[in-house]
Amino acid sequence: MICQVNIMPDYINSLDISPASKQQARNVHVSVVNELMNLKTKDNYNVFVNDTVVDFSVIALNPMINKLEALAIANNKISELNKTYDNPIKFLNSVDKIFVAVNVSDFANTIENTKDQYADTYLKDNSKFFNLEVHAEQKIDESVKQNCISFLNKLGVNVEAVSENGISGKGLADILNKVVKYTLGYESVLPEEAAHFLTSLMPQEHPTMQEALREIVNYPIYKQVVETYGERYGNNELKLRHEAVGKLIAERIKNRSGRIENMTENEKPITWMKSILNWFRSLFQAKQEYRDDVFDDLADRIIKGDVSDLSFENVVNEVVADGIFLSQTKYEEMMAKYDAMPENKQKKVTKQIRSMFSNINALKKSINEMEVNLEAASKTMFDKTLQFLKNAVYNVENTSISSVNTFIEMAIQTELMLKDFHNETEVISEISDPNLRLFKLYQFNRSTDLLTKSIVPQLAEIYRNLNSNDGPMYNTIGNILTLSSFIEGFINNEYMEILSEVYPEMLRERTEAITKKINEEIEPLKRQLESAISRGDKKNEKYLKGKIDKKLKEMKQLGTEERIKDILTGLAGDSSGMSFWVEGASMSGDIIVNELDDFIKTCVLSNYEQYQTLARDMANAVDKFQKKSGRSKNNPDEFYKNIIEEVTVVTGIDEKGEPITYKRKKFVDGFNPEYIYELTLREQKIEHIKKQELAETDGAKREALNKEKQALISEYNKFLRENFVLDTTDEYNKVTALLDEDLGDGMTAREATKDIYRRMNLKQNEIRRTSSVERLEVLYDDLLQLIRELKTLKSEYNKTGIDLKVAKQLKLYSKKMKEMVDHELTDESYADHNKHLLELKRELDNGEITQEEYEYKVEKSYETRPTKAYVTVREDLIERIRQISERQSQEILNKNSVLKENISELYKEMEDAVSRLRNEYGEVEIDDVDDPEAKKLVNFIREKEKKIIAYREQMVKATGFSQEAMRRKKELISLFKFAHTAEERRAISAEIERLNKEATGSSLDVSSRDELIDLMAMLDEMTSTENSQEYEEKLKEQTQMLVADMEDFDKSEKFIDDEGIVYDYNDELNIWVSSTGEELSDVEVNSISKYRAASEKVKTTEWFKANHIKRNAFIEGGFTTIDMPIYIWRTTKPADPSYSEKVPAFRFRQRVIKPEFKNKDSETIDGKPLPKKDGKFKSKAKLTDAEQEFLDMLLKVHYGFQRKIPLGKRIGSFLPSIPKGGFEKAITTNVSKIGNAIRSTYDWAIRAIKGNEQDQDYITGKLYDNFLGDIPLLFTGKIDAEQQTSDAAYAVLHFAGHIIRYDALKQAIPLAAGTSKVLANPQNRPIRPEKLKMLERSADPAAFAMTLTSEDRIKNQSIREKHVNSIINRAFYGQHQYSEEVNGVNIGKIANEGMQIAAYQILGGKIMANIKNNIAGKIQMFLASRFLKNKIYDERNLAFGQMKSFQIMSELLNDRYKGGNLGYYHQLLNMVNAFQGEFYNEFGHKLSATLLKDAANIRNLFMVPKNVAEIEMQIVNAMAVLDSMYIEHEGKKVPLHNVFELRDGVIAAKKEFDAVEVKKLVNDAIRKIAHVNIVTNGNFDRMNAVEAEKYSIGRLLLFLNKYFVPMFMFRYSDTRYNASINEITTGYHREFFTTILNDIRNGYFPLYRMVTKPDQYTSEEKNAALTASYEFGILVLLGMGYSLLGGKEPDKYQKLKEDPNGYWRAQVLNMILSIKLETETVHPFYGIDNIAQKIKSPFPVARLYENIVKFAYTLNFGDEDFYKRDTGMYSKGQAKAIAYALKLSGLEGILLEIGNPIERLKRTEQSQFIRQ
Repeated sequence: MICQVNIMPDYINSLDISPASKQQARNVHVSVVNELMNLKTKDNYNVFVNDTVVDFSVIALNPMINKLEALAIANNKISELNKTYDNPIKFLNSVDKIFVAVNVSDFANTIENTKDQYADTYLKDNSKFFNLEVHAEQKIDESVKQNCISFLNKLGVNVEAVSENGISGKGLADILNKVVKYTLGYESVLPEEAAHFLTSLMPQEHPTMQEALREIVNYPIYKQVVETYGERYGNNELKLRHEAVGKLIAERIKNRSGRIENMTENEKPITWMKSILNWFRSLFQAKQEYRDDVFDDLADRIIKGDVSDLSFENVVNEVVADGIFLSQTKYEEMMAKYDAMPENKQKKVTKQIRSMFSNINALKKSINEMEVNLEAASKTMFDKTLQFLKNAVYNVENTSISSVNTFIEMAIQTELMLKDFHNETEVISEISDPNLRLFKLYQFNRSTDLLTKSIVPQLAEIYRNLNSNDGPMYNTIGNILTLSSFIEGFINNEYMEILSEVYPEMLRERTEAITKKINEEIEPLKRQLESAISRGDKKNEKYLKGKIDKKLKEMKQLGTEERIKDILTGLAGDSSGMSFWVEGASMSGDIIVNELDDFIKTCVLSNYEQYQTLARDMANAVDKFQKKSGRSKNNPDEFYKNIIEEVTVVTGIDEKGEPITYKRKKFVDGFNPEYIYELTLREQKIEHIKKQELAETDGAKREALNKEKQALISEYNKFLRENFVLDTTDEYNKVTALLDEDLGDGMTAREATKDIYRRMNLKQNEIRRTSSVERLEVLYDDLLQLIRELKTLKSEYNKTGIDLKVAKQLKLYSKKMKEMVDHELTDESYADHNKHLLELKRELDNGEITQEEYEYKVEKSYETRPTKAYVTVREDLIERIRQISERQSQEILNKNSVLKENISELYKEMEDAVSRLRNEYGEVEIDDVDDPEAKKLVNFIREKEKKIIAYREQMVKATGFSQEAMRRKKELISLFKFAHTAEERRAISAEIERLNKEATGSSLDVSSRDELIDLMAMLDEMTSTENSQEYEEKLKEQTQMLVADMEDFDKSEKFIDDEGIVYDYNDELNIWVSSTGEELSDVEVNSISKYRAASEKVKTTEWFKANHIKRNAFIEGGFTTIDMPIYIWRTTKPADPSYSEKVPAFRFRQRVIKPEFKNKDSETIDGKPLPKKDGKFKSKAKLTDAEQEFLDMLLKVHYGFQRKIPLGKRIGSFLPSIPKGGFEKAITTNVSKIGNAIRSTYDWAIRAIKGNEQDQDYITGKLYDNFLGDIPLLFTGKIDAEQQTSDAAYAVLHFAGHIIRYDALKQAIPLAAGTSKVLANPQNRPIRPEKLKMLERSADPAAFAMTLTSEDRIKNQSIREKHVNSIINRAFYGQHQYSEEVNGVNIGKIANEGMQIAAYQILGGKIMANIKNNIAGKIQMFLASRFLKNKIYDERNLAFGQMKSFQIMSELLNDRYKGGNLGYYHQLLNMVNAFQGEFYNEFGHKLSATLLKDAANIRNLFMVPKNVAEIEMQIVNAMAVLDSMYIEHEGKKVPLHNVFELRDGVIAAKKEFDAVEVKKLVNDAIRKIAHVNIVTNGNFDRMNAVEAEKYSIGRLLLFLNKYFVPMFMFRYSDTRYNASINEITTGYHREFFTTILNDIRNGYFPLYRMVTKPDQYTSEEKNAALTASYEFGILVLLGMGYSLLGGKEPDKYQKLKEDPNGYWRAQVLNMILSIKLETETVHPFYGIDNIAQKIKSPFPVARLYENIVKFAYTLNFGDEDFYKRDTGMYSKGQAKAIAYALKLSGLEGILLEIGNPIERLKRTEQSQFIRQ
């Protein structure tokens, strides 16, 4: 119902606004009224109606419909319209009716007041109005106007110019009305009208249209359309592109020339995309004439009036038909087009297809690496896609047809799969919960990525060699590329929208808390400002305003939705490069980087209880076994003897056909390990020949390889059946073996049917996705034809040789399999069917399919079939009849051989012969009845049916009755049941007795005869038989052939028509007339009479005789002989409707193996079969009870955790691929291999990532392209047994810990993937710094942002994107270092080894040096407690931590050899990650720790002092933080460290505390502890490693200097928000100096006011001043102490030597000086020399390499290689080689520290001693 009123409403006319605004308001008014009037209920009733009391502005709610339903529908629409147009609709209630008033005055005023800002805001896709203000300013040439009108007129579109009060708007809104009206003076609307008509009427598969839709995203106008129309179009990517294309074409029409230099900014493609555009064109438009761009072509069509191939039939659902990409192309059409190609093009395309398939193994490998494990029916889009790709691989590897056929099928299915994805976008967009939407979008992204990264790029290459003349193939691949582009755009837009909600929500509580805190600090400043203003104190007013502005500026850094959106879209600029390279994500000022990093860490660190429980149980099991077995953990080979074993695994086949093998360790599983070799050998042989077959281009050789492959597969299956426990029983497996039996010439039943099943699967997939009824009918015909092909294969009819063998084998297989499987309608079947119906309903509601298509597809989703009860009863009746037949005398049985026939088998033989010819209605179709084969079939069926009829006649004779008597007896028996009187019953009984006496010739007793009569009657009554429609058509066809030979009807006789009306011929009128006046022409009478005569004549023809058979039938009260059509031409169904059921169609059924044929013992952890217990591979090994118990426990853990990972990643009973440690290598290496052991001592750990041997720390190059969460699982790849650890408990525990981490990381994947995707989008790159400043200074930032182009953004990857990618690589892939090789030498490994030796030299065994480090660290902690007071902890908390540290150190020492049973504080600190990741990184290592192993590790032994000092500082920090945090309980504040208890040996929150609150506090504690550890001790946590550390040069620079950057930033960083600790932070020296300068700038004496006016300073300013003062004071005190002890006396060294206490004085002086030097390192005054020294000598490790070289030179022992005088601790005449040997071993420092502190003091003064 459309409002046709063209007048201006009075209330609008009375408004004080411009005529143009009035016109817009009037258009909006009309649009609103029309939208309301068009509202319908589900029963298609109008919600609103016209009424006698209403005017143009008021309409009534329909009183004839349910009021509640109407209001619900109306409210939704009214809410939407009110939101869009400034609340123009209000409800009015009267006594008996409800009205709605429409008044758009507010909207009109808004338009008037904001013309420029909202010029195009209110345009709608179904525009009943148009913004004329825009077009009033645009002028177009008269020629352009006339061209547009001419183009539209050619389409039959009426173009009218109307007065100002007329309708103005897009004709496309009413495109089917073919009317465009525009207001005089606003002709500039016409080009866009014409453009939208062009793009809507052009076939959407048209290559030009496809290209336009692909390329439009590269033009600024596209972005503007998305921003303006995105919400209105529901972010429908396709509609947005259509809108943008129309607008751009309109611009080109107005511009006329279309040349780039004359284009507007909106018309120009984005400059940075120019080279990509050129490449894109060359890729997709080969062999096409070059043009500037596709939009010129489309504009030229309008200018030239080219309306060819435009049709209104292309318009569906207004602008865009959602189904336009549905492939209407049949496989045969593609093949025909391919066959028609020139030979050279055929070769080129075929070559590329073969090339595509040659890469199929890479695709296969990629599929195998996918996380999702497909076991049952597909349940997600990802599963469907993965299954599709698996099918693609299978088809390529196993197809017996050409690669082109396979490719075409793959292309069609890819297009349909992408169409599914296109539909799925709507489902995702409708999800309201942002977190769920993010997860679904991530799944969707993974699914689409499987296609777009595997098959689509390959198709693009093939597309280059095609053009529009190649028809279906060209169009299909073009659709695929376009759809891929659309989907990519949707994903980018959705991620942006979702993340703009998710990040702020994650930060909400913290943002609210810090906002509250800042506001609390601002409030007193505001009060003082008000006081200063009231006093007229301008100086103080300015000072306080500056303070408040600073705080308000800080608030802008918080994680608000606006801030997050600006960061994600690049409007907030880029991250800090310094932060990226040397700070780490947790210290970054970038809120996205910081929060993503924090979220990932929270996921990883949230499973402590699981880790600890596992460690405890494993430790107890190891201890128990050790006690029972008496074995030592020092030697793993001995400890795990009989529990693990070595096996040989085949990994491939070499060029000579020999197996490639390696040995690996696994748990003993009770079988001879030889089975693994035998199994993998066969598997690899099959894979090897598959590769050969795929690469072979010669058809004959390929066929030979295919036969060899089939033989190998058959042998492999036989090997499995004979020796392994499979999912199914041996009986079942023997039946499946029938498919693989060689029937001759290498043919098997499986091979014969393989291709048919493959094509059936493809057709069924396409049926599921196709909407077009016409296409569906074709597909169903195709599927039916394939079913017939399958039935033909199974039919023995007319077969010989190998074909007959195949048919018999398939029949035998089917017969036996039917006893073992059911194609059942399971719960899952009904669920799938119901889902299918819901999807069809959704498509109908969305207008994607018509009502006709909907009904057709619903009908096709069902089938009617006899119930199981019907089949069972019928078979039972036939069997009982047969049994009674056998009771007859032997004489009768011998005379009548027909009685020996098996009726059931006869029916089966007939069905076997004709089943292949049945159509979808179950009727047999024979196209040419005269065909010799058809006649042969008819004769075959006729002979079989003769036997059946003869059998039935003999069974009737067996009763002794004639057919009439038997029928009469049956009637009497029925009458007896309903007789009312004894007299009636006696009469009936007497007649029955008479009939029994008359019965002769039967050898059956009376009861058997009666039973046989009942059974035969029941059998007849059960089934309804009808002649088939095919029979009626064939009979009519045969009859018509005889009509011409029949004579005309004799006019002297009376003619009786089919209704019994009698006619006489009237000679005068020349017509036939009845007594009642009906008339028939002579032609009509002759036609009827001839057909009647022919119908009798046809019964004498050979066709009729051959296709009918004589049988007795009861007709009109008696039996007579009739001609019955033979079995071919009849259809049967249950006579009783209750014996029929309507069920989901066959395609929804599940093939279910019956329970008795399933093997319950077949399940294995990795899905691979195990040998039969008493079979060929039975093991003779025996385990002790202790060994068996320990093995069971290990496997329980090992298998239990593997169930958390995908099936394809599991390793079964293999030990994880973890290499031996140094001690294990030494103790388990044979003497003969000692050389190899020494050489491998410094080998790096093998990390098995994606099946390859790689060092976890050395992952080369870019790890991912568009991260989608394929997390590598370590320790699952290849490792040789000689290198693999035998420490099974440790290996299982460490692997389990990695799986816990792997499982936890999966929670973070959607957020990480989405963030990476958004930041990688060039449209979101950060704006340039100069533009950022302009944006920040702009009075209207939103308007300024709209003017930004791609030129205003950085060109390359942003720092933020790099940082996010670095986090992903580190967290998900374990990438901590890059591999750097020069001429085969790994520089990174050399640098790492050098740093380890240097660290040992400098700190190893040095007690005093590490005490110094500890004290210096405590000073930093004290300064932190002052500056971070009220943020993290204070001095009181620090004192508590120090006090507790001694107790906890004792506990840690006591726990050293406990494995998993740790103390309370040890577990508490592990839980909060106090030791910077040590617990998680080293999980499982301590399980097998022994005193001997520790003592044997000399390097670690010497590093004990260093480790103790660092651990003690970390304990103090952690306990201080835990003491500062508390939970309020029963009116008391309970510190976080008192909230837990040990429960069964594992730490857990006490039950009286809220677990959620405790968990939240623990997460906060983890963040705070990590922060203070970094700023006070340095950044040593691998989870927070900086980017510089990935490079050897960076590691060398940071070696022993990791404390420097955090300490520097703690003092000098600019103001920034740190989301992890939820604080605004500034370096305290920067804060301090800024405060001083601010005081000076405002005319105040520095810091004086802090004493006199403390309330005018923030807590940060006061804390900074205090901290800086304390630091200065500490340095002064240290200097004074050094002086008081004589440290500055010129002859102090001589005095120290002479002083009896000089030794200790020297030690103290050295300690004070070292502490002072380190503390003043980054001080603004004291630290300048130290910083200069670091710049001068940035690589502490350089001294190591220098000493190595010098040591080598001194080994010549020449004169220069001995000291000429006393030098330090070395005497004259000593060899320098000894000195360098002591330096390299680290002993020099120990000797100096213990034996010569004076010399050590001298060296300290000479050079800065650097703390790690």
